[in-house]
Amino acid sequence: MKQGYIFEYLNENDFRKKERTVRKYNMLAYKKLTFEYYPEIRNGNFLGEVALNEWLLLSQHPSCLCSS
Repeated sequence: MKQGYIFEYLNENDFRKKERTVRKYNMLAYKKLTFEYYPEIRNGNFLGEVALNEWLLLSQHPSCLCSS
């Protein structure tokens, strides 16, 4: 069995709310998140720039998903 990463949320309700908003207003960005970014992160291939935030947790800053 291949080991992978799992997502752990600081505030899952807020994350889901923002994810639904992205799905509602920008379907292209939502599809890119769902089918490109999330599987790569689970496999350990971190896309974008990895940085430390104020809680000393690793976070990612991927490039802009939309053209505007």
